[in-house]
Amino acid sequence: MSGVGGREAAMRLPPADGHATEEACRAALEGARAKGDLRGEALCLGRMAIIVERAGRYDEAEDLYRQSVDAARRSGDDELMLAGAGSLANMAFSRGRLATSREFYQLALDLAEKVGIGGAVEACSHQLGIIAEALGNPAEAEELYSRSLRAAQQLGNRSGMAKSLHQMGNLAFSQQHHDLAEHHYREALAIKDEIGDTEGAANTHFQLGILAEVRGRPREAEALFWRAVRAARQSQSPSSEARCWRRLGALALEDGHAGRAEHFCRHSVACAERARDTSAAAQGYLQLGLVTLAQGRFSDSERHFQRGLRLFRRLGGRVGEAAALYHLGVIAQETGELDRAEGLYREALLVQEEVGDPAALSATCRRLEMLARATNGVGAPRDVGAARCRTSMAEVAAPAKTAAPANRPRPPLVPLVHRGRRPSGRRPTGAYYN
Repeated sequence: MSGVGGREAAMRLPPADGHATEEACRAALEGARAKGDLRGEALCLGRMAIIVERAGRYDEAEDLYRQSVDAARRSGDDELMLAGAGSLANMAFSRGRLATSREFYQLALDLAEKVGIGGAVEACSHQLGIIAEALGNPAEAEELYSRSLRAAQQLGNRSGMAKSLHQMGNLAFSQQHHDLAEHHYREALAIKDEIGDTEGAANTHFQLGILAEVRGRPREAEALFWRAVRAARQSQSPSSEARCWRRLGALALEDGHAGRAEHFCRHSVACAERARDTSAAAQGYLQLGLVTLAQGRFSDSERHFQRGLRLFRRLGGRVGEAAALYHLGVIAQETGELDRAEGLYREALLVQEEVGDPAALSATCRRLEMLARATNGVGAPRDVGAARCRTSMAEVAAPAKTAAPANRPRPPLVPLVHRGRRPSGRRPTGAYYN
C-alpha cells in the first residue's frame, strides 16, 4: 500500500478468507466476545478492517484496526498487535496521514524488536525514514535508513538492501551531497542488476540522470535516461517510462531540438495514459505545453496547459497547478490579452504563496511588473507591491535548504521557459522512491 513494494507483508494481519463477508466477520466477532476470546476478537476486528479498507471506507477501517490493536494488547499477543499496528500504519501512510502512520510504525517497530521479527524491523525503519524525511528531519531519516539497511543485511535481503541504499541516495541528494548520493545510488543499482530488479533499476538510473542534470552533465543524463527507458520497458512499467520520456523531452528542448522534444513528450503522455497515471499525464502535458510554447504555437500550448491544469486540480497538485496557470498567463500576455494574463498570474501567485515556492513567486512578480509597465502603471499592479517582489527575489538568491517531501514520487516543475543555454543553478527536481 505504501509504495515500498511488498515490505509491509510481514506486518499485515492474516487476510480474511476469500469467501468471507463483513457480516460473517461480525458474527464471528460476536462469538469471540461472548467467549471472552480476546485473540479471536482481535483477529476478527483486523479481518473486518481489511474488508472495509478494500471497500474504500477508510475512517471506519482505521477505527477497526485501532480496536484490533487494543484487543491484541489486552490478549498479550505481541505478534498480533504488531500486525494490526503495521496494517493501520500502512493505511494511514497511503492516505498521507503522516502523524498517525508514524505513531503506529513506531509501535510496530518496538514490538518487532521485542519479538525478534527482522523483516518487520527492516520495513518499519524504512517507512519511518521516509516519514522523517518528509517532515524535514534528515538526521533522523539517515539513522532510520541505516537501521533498515543493517536489518536487511542481517536477513540477507538483497532487495531490501537496494531499497534502503536508494533512499539514502535520495536523502543525500535532497541535501545536495551529490557525491554521497551517487555512491548510494550506484551501490543500489549494482544490487538491483544482480538480482534482476529491472523496475528498481529503472528508478535508480532515472535518479542518477536527475543527479547528472543538476551537476550540469546533460549528455551523461541523457544516456542514463535512455537506460531507464529500456529498463522500464523490460519491467513493463509505463509510469516509469513516462517520466523518462518527459526528462528526455526537457533535455531536447534545452538543446534547441523542439521537434525531438515534442516527440519524446508525446511518448510520455501516451505511457502515462496507458498506465492510468494521472500525475504523470499532468506533468507530461505541462512539459508538452512548454515545448509548443517555445515553438510559438500558442493554441497548441494553451490546450496542453489547460489539460495539465485540469489534471493537477483533480489531484490537488498545487505546484503543477501554479506552473500551468503561470504559463497560461504567459500565452495570454504574448497574444495581447493583458487583462486575462494579469488574472492568471494572480491565480498562480496565490498558489505559489500557499506552497511556499520563492523562485516561482519571483518569476510571477516580474511578469506582473512587466504588465504594469506595459499598461503605463507605476511599479507592480495594485496589491503586488515592489517590496513584495524584492522579498521574493531575495529568497531565491539565498534559498533555505529543505528536504523534499518523501511521499510524493514526482519532481516539482519550475514555471520558467528556458531557451538557448542550459540555466545554471537548477534546483533538484525531486526524488523517486523505490
